[in-house]
Amino acid sequence: MLHIFSFTYQFRNKLLVALFLLLGSLSGQAQAPAWQTAIELGQTRGGNPNPVYNGNSIEVRTTAADASGNIFIAGMLTGTVSFGPTTLTSAGESDIFVAKWSTTRNAFVWAQQAGGSLTDGATELVVEGSNIYMTGDVTGTANFGTLTMTDPAVTNMQLGYLVKLTDAGSTASFTWLQPIGNPGGGYVSGLAVKGPAVYLTGAFRNTISFGNTTLTSAGSTDIHVVKMLDGGPSASFVWAQRMGGTGIDYGGKLAVTAAGLYLTGDFAGVADFGPSSLTSTSNYNVFVAKLTEVAGAPNFAWVRQMGGSEYSSFSAPLAVSGTNVYVGGSFVGTARFGSTTITSLDNRKDGFITRLTDNGNSADFAWVQRAGGSGDTYVTRFLVQGSDMYVGGGFTLAASFGSTTLTNTRSYNFDVFVAKLTDTGNAGYFQWAQSATGSGSVQLAGLVKQGTNLYTSGKFNYSATFGTLSVSSPSIYASYLATLPISLATAVRPTATQLPLDFYPNPAHTTVQVPLATPVTLLTLIDQLGRTVRMQAGSTLPLHNVTPGLYLLQAATPGQPLRAARVVVE
Repeated sequence: MLHIFSFTYQFRNKLLVALFLLLGSLSGQAQAPAWQTAIELGQTRGGNPNPVYNGNSIEVRTTAADASGNIFIAGMLTGTVSFGPTTLTSAGESDIFVAKWSTTRNAFVWAQQAGGSLTDGATELVVEGSNIYMTGDVTGTANFGTLTMTDPAVTNMQLGYLVKLTDAGSTASFTWLQPIGNPGGGYVSGLAVKGPAVYLTGAFRNTISFGNTTLTSAGSTDIHVVKMLDGGPSASFVWAQRMGGTGIDYGGKLAVTAAGLYLTGDFAGVADFGPSSLTSTSNYNVFVAKLTEVAGAPNFAWVRQMGGSEYSSFSAPLAVSGTNVYVGGSFVGTARFGSTTITSLDNRKDGFITRLTDNGNSADFAWVQRAGGSGDTYVTRFLVQGSDMYVGGGFTLAASFGSTTLTNTRSYNFDVFVAKLTDTGNAGYFQWAQSATGSGSVQLAGLVKQGTNLYTSGKFNYSATFGTLSVSSPSIYASYLATLPISLATAVRPTATQLPLDFYPNPAHTTVQVPLATPVTLLTLIDQLGRTVRMQAGSTLPLHNVTPGLYLLQAATPGQPLRAARVVVE
């Protein structure tokens, strides 16, 4: 028995050595994963009863995920479309839809629609447990199940809304509905939820009312930020805050953590943000701001701007992880991020990703990374897990992401890109980039993660190709759901931007020791999915209750490059 055990142990160690050699032989920049699945969402069927449009179509505008392996998609539909066994037909020019997709069954579980006789749609979606929060805009009168909202002035102009659905598993129902703003005078672009607190941002003209609070714009279009409280069967307004100036200002995206509420958007000219004001250096600049609550009222902690001397257009996706605040978008010409300046190529639109460090009542730019090339590139979606970022957007002609260049053979139609970027603390580096193309434009609307897959969603014209996979539709506007697997090689390998790390023992059982670590060194153990498993300052990292397997060990010391190595935990 002893000889058998010895042979088994030695054979296992040889396999581990072979695995290390295989991973170590790979280049510093990881190979992009191949598209794994691609399907058309909401397949069209039959004729269109709406005489305004001559075809059935579906446009996915937003995507969210829950903790049980489900994907939720929302947007607008025209005519008759099907979501698995459920068929929906718009009552007017377009209706709102929201549907639940099970990643374990690879099928739709349920679908709901809302709207009226005119143009209605959804723009943002957040899932918290069994609660689904959705925003968008309607025109005229719209029905959400048994709930109804109506344009009180009968202006047939768009009016924003916030609606809550309750997911009962195999079915869902609308719980409460709240109109947002005045007809033609307000819309919602950002949504964030933390517990019963629901936050909204967008823009408005003239005046807008939220409960007993009325905001008045200082110019053409101003920004609103609103806090609501979900009381279960109903919701109430808590506070509303205006920001902006005499120019055209827009709210963008929201993120909320225990530290505060974070907001992005665009502004032109001079805009006020509480006691602070910013002046744009071109037609538009982007801002990122942090708000906290003091005595139940909003308080501006800090605000920073980004932009340049030429026209800048920022779509401003946002993600917050700890004290790291990530902002993205696109720009033309030269753009400044604190003391760092970047310039777009060929005077075309390039994408950017920047990280700021939240210091509480101030914020500093840590790094900025440009993406783009001979065509136009824009960044629209973020997904952050630990030091890994997954970035999505669109591009024409050619776009570079680090040492990877993607090519689009069409001059004016956009292709989709998904890229992985690693934040090493003082810099951000692209690891890989992947693209999808089509007969017309392919656009990205959602980027979420479930298990070991990235799920992307968006719309395409007639047909779209994801590597060796293709989807097609008889409609000019159709939507897709496609997956990219996150492999072991891209999850646990040190990158070219990280120096080797000396440690012992390997394989490890109870602890790992880093000989040259200082008391301020932060040791982090990362699993194959990019998740932080253990983190501790000093030279020793305990491994009790860590599941045996292959991990990445990182050592971060202020003022020094990030160091990393692979470790086997037994």
